[in-house]
Amino acid sequence: MGYFNPNNLSDDNFNGQKPKELCKECSKNKTSPSVKELEKLFDKKNKTKSHYVVYNFSFGAFGLSSDAEKLLKNLGVDPNTVARHDERLVKVVRQLGKKANGEFSNLKIHKLKGNQYCIKCFDEGDEVVLEPDTIEWIEI
Repeated sequence: MGYFNPNNLSDDNFNGQKPKELCKECSKNKTSPSVKELEKLFDKKNKTKSHYVVYNFSFGAFGLSSDAEKLLKNLGVDPNTVARHDERLVKVVRQLGKKANGEFSNLKIHKLKGNQYCIKCFDEGDEVVLEPDTIEWIEI
């Protein structure tokens, strides 16, 4: 297993964090961490919860099947007012797959890169999930 010196890495490799700070345990022992050890420490330091959004990927309107609505009600969620990023909605759509689709919908789950999103509806129901990095801003 190869070893490397974390001082040789740029901060860009670690989202702006100093590589040495990521492996304090190794620094205490005056040893160079292995690649696997450094990856484990980096992962622990940067654990973030993933967020998902349900959207309609076809013409028609966003809608849930009666099975999906029943499951949501059993989970204590009102299917008519549930937020698209609600973990319970995501779970139900994931669990039911195509059976979660309403009469005119084709539901998909989008994994967000962060914690901000906007759903834009085009062409009579076809939706797109926009995130800050997918929007082309016009600067003046």
